[in-house]
Amino acid sequence: SIFYGSRIKKGTVDLKFYITGTLIGQLKDVNKNGELIQTAPAGANSGSVAGVVLYNEGFVVLTGS
Repeated sequence: SIFYGSRIKKGTVDLKFYITGTLIGQLKDVNKNGELIQTAPAGANSGSVAGVVLYNEGFVVLTGS
């Protein structure tokens, strides 16, 4: 908390998942409301909520499989 402050800045969370160097999924908080929405790859489950960010507490919770 000394270096980064007491919370996560809204809208800054961008999680990318790779397997052997290939991007297989990406989650972003595009609406800045704490919902992590799948933005990549296009098509399969794109646009679905796969987790939440608790900004004040500093936690990320992934709910998708």
